[in-house]
Amino acid sequence: MPGSVDPALGGPRPAVANPLINRITPAHGPRLTALPCELVWATASSTGRPGAPRPQAQARALELACDSPGTGRCYFEWFDRSGNRTVVPDPEIGVCYETAAGAIRGANHTNRTVDLWPRATCRDSATFLVPSGRFWSDPFQPYFSFMPR
Repeated sequence: MPGSVDPALGGPRPAVANPLINRITPAHGPRLTALPCELVWATASSTGRPGAPRPQAQARALELACDSPGTGRCYFEWFDRSGNRTVVPDPEIGVCYETAAGAIRGANHTNRTVDLWPRATCRDSATFLVPSGRFWSDPFQPYFSFMPR
């Protein structure tokens, strides 16, 4: 609890913006909030059973696949078979993005190569690479995930 005494630190526990910080080991909270990165929260089961969540923190440094993020000029876009357009502005390197409806064409407006997978979760080997600044189209092979590298 904010303002309570943390014996491991020998003083009052500082108030934190994220209430999940208080659920982890109290001595780790201030150390985690002091890290120069974004904290990403996930839940996992400690017993292997669904319904028994336990918060876990994972540090992830953000590295964008863009020279000038936030300008609207850096994005990855795709279209599904119905013609619906989806745009991911400022995608992060090494993050898997899923294209739920299956992408059949699109454009890479980042400064990185983007890998495409025919199934979700970016597993196994990518089957198509889209170089920076290139368009792609494959109406016979939908892609269900992509990742800038």
